[in-house]
Amino acid sequence: MTPYAIRKPPANGTTTPVIAAQDALFAGSGDMRARCRAFDWSTTALGPESEWSHSLRTTVALVLASRQPMFLFWGPELVQFYNDAYRPSLGLGGRADTALGARGHESWTDIWATIGPQIAQVMTTGDATWHEDQLLQMERNGQVENVWWTYSYSPVRDDDGTIAGALVVCQETTGRVRAEQAARAASATLAAERAQLRAIVDQAPAYIAVLRGPEHRFEHFNAAYARLVGDRAVVGASVADALPEVVEQGFIALLDHVLATGESHVGRSLPVSLTTGLSGVPTVQYLDFVFQPLTEADGTRSGIFVHAVDVTDVLETRRVEEAARAEAQQSAVQLRAFADAIPTLAWTARADGYITWFNARWYEYTGTTPDAMEGWGWQRVHDPEVLPAVLERWTGSITTGQPFEMAFPLRAADGTFRTFLTRIIPTRDASGVVTGWFGTNTDIELEAGLRKAAEDANRAKSEFLAVMSHELRTPLNAIDGYAELMELGIRGPVTDAQRVDLARIRKSQAYLLGLINQVLNYARVEAGVVHYDCEPVSMQAVLTTCEALTLPQAQTHGLTLERLPCDTTLIVRADQEKVQQIVLNLLSNAIKFTDAGGRVTVGCVRGGDTEHPAIHVRVTDTGLGIAESKLARIFEPFVQVDSNLTRTRPGTGLGLAISRDLARGMGGDLTVTSTVGTGSTFTLVLHASIPALVSSQ
Repeated sequence: MTPYAIRKPPANGTTTPVIAAQDALFAGSGDMRARCRAFDWSTTALGPESEWSHSLRTTVALVLASRQPMFLFWGPELVQFYNDAYRPSLGLGGRADTALGARGHESWTDIWATIGPQIAQVMTTGDATWHEDQLLQMERNGQVENVWWTYSYSPVRDDDGTIAGALVVCQETTGRVRAEQAARAASATLAAERAQLRAIVDQAPAYIAVLRGPEHRFEHFNAAYARLVGDRAVVGASVADALPEVVEQGFIALLDHVLATGESHVGRSLPVSLTTGLSGVPTVQYLDFVFQPLTEADGTRSGIFVHAVDVTDVLETRRVEEAARAEAQQSAVQLRAFADAIPTLAWTARADGYITWFNARWYEYTGTTPDAMEGWGWQRVHDPEVLPAVLERWTGSITTGQPFEMAFPLRAADGTFRTFLTRIIPTRDASGVVTGWFGTNTDIELEAGLRKAAEDANRAKSEFLAVMSHELRTPLNAIDGYAELMELGIRGPVTDAQRVDLARIRKSQAYLLGLINQVLNYARVEAGVVHYDCEPVSMQAVLTTCEALTLPQAQTHGLTLERLPCDTTLIVRADQEKVQQIVLNLLSNAIKFTDAGGRVTVGCVRGGDTEHPAIHVRVTDTGLGIAESKLARIFEPFVQVDSNLTRTRPGTGLGLAISRDLARGMGGDLTVTSTVGTGSTFTLVLHASIPALVSSQ
């Protein structure tokens, strides 16, 4: 430790007068005086109290008498004194029991790196120091604690004027500092929470506003509310001035009532007319809203919190659902009427399989009554030996929602059994959840007769379509022939106006002939009389031909038609004419249903696997797209997914049905993926020929 100067007795042997009695220095009450009296000071570098200088005795007496926390370091070894006011800062046990009379650097090993240089500055230079809210990590109460102090080190001079000690006047500020830190943290947390709350409010889809004062002036509102009122500058304005159209709708009176009474007001599905566009035409929205009074700490009401939700779509959905429910009920009535008319046993059940209704033919055949059949009574007409298998299959359908089909005997009114083919299909709501079941039990013999009759009828229909289509082509060809003769002037001179009309006649004839050819092709496909001449076909050649044939159509529609590079080794086993017919139909459809400025792309890639190699031909457009719920229907004959399009994009609705049947007739398939507003991709899958397989390896 650095030695510090201390007073020495004069050379002539005289000394400064001292008080001989120890009790005179440490006399009085207080714990630290008592400790000082009991301490053997002769064991320290200071020696017995009787030899202490006047300055040391005076300073020690001042420290012990003060109610301000004080600490004194004295002499080269910085022997320690402190008063009752300082003692609590030492904690319990440990240093609190050993610090008195100890040497500074030995007593404060935990913080000496900080306070040692501060004491040295005072003892060597005589310059006092000041430290405010100094953080020290002290060992106290059996652990290391973060402790804050505000203190000063001041030099104390001995009788001869030399610096002999450092007086510490201090105040522990740990409690205050921690309280301030907690307050700052709480304030920061509160500010963050307020900012987060405001961000949530500003981004909330609900309409939120804060109104202040008796005039209901806008103090704050979120982005949704701004859109509601047409982004009007309403901050600081009263509701009556900012939104004059709501005055006659009674909202000002409601706000006045809430502010006057302190009672919240809740509105449900209330129509609100607001002018939100540049046209000045008001629009009506239906809102659920709450007017909540804002109350200050003194109990006064200063404003109103407005929270509203647009329920227009909800009401419309509810209306649609109610209409759908009514339609479903009407459909159920019609279904039961139909079921009563068909020559089969029919019934309906809940989703859990509980029977809710049988048609008249059921009761006629079984000889039962509605009371006897209610619920699970239908089991009594089953053959007991077969019933467990029926129940197992029926339970599986109820669990999985899959249709049920099984042949088993049912007991007739005379007690005999006849075998019926039972089919049960689920009925579902708009979300696809099974809501019930519709079942039919058809006599096997009757089923066979009905099937044969249906097949005969279908065959007759196909033959009729084929014959009619063929017969219609003859007069249509004649119309085109005679129109062409007239257009060439063989029947006499033709004016320009007449030539335009003749061109229109021939165009209409060609369009009608195309429709008839489609019907004829479909009739042939459905009748199974289409012949497939399958051989290796180069997809590059097919796509090149199809591109050339449809490019003029794409350019007329203002579209970009792009053919992606096609590997020359991509060979399919198929009928080239049929493949070309399918691709042409896909390209024509893509062009038809894509608006000007769009793009249609066609290309082919390898697919399948080593054992079942395939070639995928993809036609992609940026057109209208098809809703997912309608994707399955587009391959049905005579179907267009949007009937409104028939006016601007005419057609028979047979092209895709024919194309898929042709693809499947060659062992392939035709599928589609689509996104409404983005476009569609049709994929023709065909078996790869051997060269393609060899190339892929």
